[in-house]
Amino acid sequence: MFKLLVLALVFAITQGTLGLTTDERKYFKARPYPEQNTGIQGTVSVDDDPRDAKVLILQSNGIPDHDTGTFPAPSNPNSIEVQSFNWRIPKNPTIQLETSCLPMGPIAMATNGVAIYNPFTIGCCDAGTEELDLFDMCTGHPSPSGQYHYHIFPKCLKDFGDFNSTIFGVAFDGFPIYGPEDEFGNELTNADLDACNGRTDTYGNYRYHITNEYPYFMGCYSGRVRKDVGNNVGSTTDCQCLEPVDVCTEFGGGGGGGPPPHPGQIIIDDPGDGAGAISANIAVLVMAASTAIFRILYE
Repeated sequence: MFKLLVLALVFAITQGTLGLTTDERKYFKARPYPEQNTGIQGTVSVDDDPRDAKVLILQSNGIPDHDTGTFPAPSNPNSIEVQSFNWRIPKNPTIQLETSCLPMGPIAMATNGVAIYNPFTIGCCDAGTEELDLFDMCTGHPSPSGQYHYHIFPKCLKDFGDFNSTIFGVAFDGFPIYGPEDEFGNELTNADLDACNGRTDTYGNYRYHITNEYPYFMGCYSGRVRKDVGNNVGSTTDCQCLEPVDVCTEFGGGGGGGPPPHPGQIIIDDPGDGAGAISANIAVLVMAASTAIFRILYE
C-alpha cells in the first residue's frame, strides 16, 4: 500500500503543473496605451470561477495595448472594435490521447487580451505567408467582426528584454503559450515540438511555444476545450481547415501557394491526429516518473 502511494505521489510530481500558475496569471495585463484607432484602453483579466473551482474565466475587450495600423485601410477594410470576450477554460488541463483541430476565429488569448487565431486564412492558406502585407507593424489585424487578432508571432506583445522566454498567452484548452525558447534559453523550432506546437519541459510542464515557423502559435489542441468555453469559439471536431492548401488562390495566386516561405520556415505535412506527438509526451513523462521511482525505492 505504501509503495502505491509513493508511486502516485511521484507521478503527480513528475507531471508538473499543467494549467496557469499564480505567477503566470500575473502576466495577463494591458499596458497603459490607448489604441490609436478607437482611443480605447485595452482590458484583460484571468479569474477563478466562483461557481466552479475547475474553471478559469478569461475576460477582455480585445483592444491591443500597442501600436496598430490605420484601419480601415486599402488592404483591409475592417475596423478595430471593442469586444466582450468572456471565455471559460480548464484550470487543470490534461493532455488527451487524441488531439483536436483548431476552428476559425479565436483559439487562445494573448496576455494583453487580444484574440489569437489559427494559422489559416479563410481560404485555408497559410496566413503567415499569404497575409503578410495585410498585417500591421505589430503583426496583427482586424477581422470582419472587428476582432483585432494575431496569426503569427506578435512582435509588440512584450517589452524589449522580456520577449522570448516568458508566457505569451493561454489556449482555450487551458495550456499556457510561451515564447520561442525553452526553460534553459535555447531557441525552439518545429523539430523540438509536437504536432500542436507544444512540448513537455524537464519539470513536467506542458506548454505551447510560438515560433516563426508554421503553425506559429498552435497546430492543434493537445487538451480538451470545454463545451461552454464561451462566445466566438467554433467547434473543435469539424474544422474548416486542417492544413494549408497546396495552391493558394484566395489572393489571386495560383502559382504554388503564394510567396515563398521565410528563411528557415518549414511547412510541415502533419496527418492531423497528433498521435506521434502525444506518444512522445507520454514517453517523456513515463521516463521521468520511472527514474524518480527507482531512486526513491532503491537508492
